[in-house]
Amino acid sequence: MRNLLLPTLLLCCAALSACRPDDGIPCPFGPDDLRASPAAVTFRFENQACTTVCQVFLGSPSCDDWGITLLGEDTLPHGSFIDFQIPPGTYDLLIVECSEETYQMTDLDLSEDGTWTFGLEEAVPGTACPAALTVVNQ
Repeated sequence: MRNLLLPTLLLCCAALSACRPDDGIPCPFGPDDLRASPAAVTFRFENQACTTVCQVFLGSPSCDDWGITLLGEDTLPHGSFIDFQIPPGTYDLLIVECSEETYQMTDLDLSEDGTWTFGLEEAVPGTACPAALTVVNQ
């Protein structure tokens, strides 16, 4: 009996550490982990890309599971933003455009209130997002 107890305890501890890494960020991180508390920081995600974002995921760098999108059923069109209240820490960020193009950032320091802007590196000063124009010659 004693020989079985130690391996079982080690397996339980390993499973628990996979679910809650040493950084204290739940794994996977999801909408239920967003909370306003005295220790929470505001993470503003701003979409300046010329596309609509359908999913935003935050996760612990030591977690392999992205969990559930923080946007729920909502989308984030160009020029809009959303604020999240999150526990301070270091996070990985996964963004999925509605076109299913994905972008990932790792080891973001989100220990203070701040804004992270998606698509800013693509912007050219004085230009706007492309638009479709149909001309009908009568």
